Amino acid sequence: MSSPRSQTEYQIGRPTGSCAATGATLAPGEAYVGALVEVLDEDSGVASLERRDYEPGAWSSLEHKPRVFARWRGIVPESNAKPALALDPPALYDLLDQLGEGDDPTRATLRYVLALLLLRKRLLSHAGTRRDDDDGEVILLRRKGEPADAEPIEVSDPGLDPKALSEAATQLGAAIGLEA
Repeated sequence: MSSPRSQTEYQIGRPTGSCAATGATLAPGEAYVGALVEVLDEDSGVASLERRDYEPGAWSSLEHKPRVFARWRGIVPESNAKPALALDPPALYDLLDQLGEGDDPTRATLRYVLALLLLRKRLLSHAGTRRDDDDGEVILLRRKGEPADAEPIEVSDPGLDPKALSEAATQLGAAIGLEA
């Protein structure tokens, strides 16, 4: 019997440049809503996460929203612009908070990977670690600029092997414009 974690693949792509609901082109300078959604392959039964971009009006009028793990708002960059963070630090912190809601193992994995990416980009600082009987190792982090006595953000280590962790970090980083 395989674990639920092995039944989820992390194949998150880059922005498509078009609205997932209408097919309309998302032009540079336009606002968009980005979302990480779960897609189930009916043949294999394997769930994967997929990035989808929407025009704000199309997103708000969707009758059947997909299972959303996280969402954010952004502006489509100019095609010749120097690559920058697709999300500003407050949006990345909000995404980290959203992924901490609930007890879904996929969300916990994405949260851990995002925390490591933010730590690498120095948007979070390491405040320590602790062991928890339920969650195993928990890393304690602080947002950039927070005082040392601020309450740390707790992120549980989902126990990924190094290869799975590297793949998830690369794919999540590409999806949100925060290259690993």
